[in-house]
Amino acid sequence: MGNNEDNNVDPELLEIYIEEATDILDVLTQSLATWEKNFDNNEPLEELQRELHTLKGGARMINQPKISTIAHEL
Repeated sequence: MGNNEDNNVDPELLEIYIEEATDILDVLTQSLATWEKNFDNNEPLEELQRELHTLKGGARMINQPKISTIAHEL
């Protein structure tokens, strides 16, 4: 991670973020699979949006704007 923003990550916050992100990715995978089975069911889509919003916010907290932007775009 080459720029100064990436180097200013608190190690404790990073560890918490990675744990949270791992859980979020599991939920995203499950929600996406559920939504793919029935695109008329908006509940999994809403869950995807909530989880991505959480991923985005966490990335901002650890000063990772690139990850935040990707989560926002998704």
